Amino acid sequence: MSPDGQRGAGADQREAAGVRWDTGPDVERNPPAMLHGPHPTAIFIGHFAMPRGTAFSRHWHAVHQLAWSAKGLLRVTTRRGSWLLPPTLALWIPAGVPHTTESAGDTVMRSPYVDPASCPGIDWREPTVVAVGPLLQALVDHLLRTDLPAGARARAEKVVDEHTSLRLPDSSHNITLPQKR
Repeated sequence: MSPDGQRGAGADQREAAGVRWDTGPDVERNPPAMLHGPHPTAIFIGHFAMPRGTAFSRHWHAVHQLAWSAKGLLRVTTRRGSWLLPPTLALWIPAGVPHTTESAGDTVMRSPYVDPASCPGIDWREPTVVAVGPLLQALVDHLLRTDLPAGARARAEKVVDEHTSLRLPDSSHNITLPQKR
């Protein structure tokens, strides 16, 4: 269900990925819940077309998310900061971290949602920028397929986990925004 109560494109995918929409100011006190029902794979790929100005209000996931835009610019905001992500960068958002997501132009969001139990080597507790090169792009596209044999899918998921664990050096810039007086 979308924030406005309407079912839209991708609503079923968001629900399957364990999305929790903010229903009030106490969203950060809500404990992360596990996925609704059994989920057959360690990595679920959410695929959303986001025309200019599309936004997902403050929400969190019971699973980790690699917020990535295959096309266009994606802005992700948490209490820790705001990231503007071109297709060459993604943001690892740990399970339970409240965030907003919006398109900064016509965007195609293609985000892997990762079961925390499947990637014990990634213990980032804060959002972390990850490089997205041709290999990771191809793996995400490959995992969108619904006809993959279980063994092939498991191998591809393992490569995604290994590749994603390569953290980029921090190259962020702090910019003080104007404040109302």
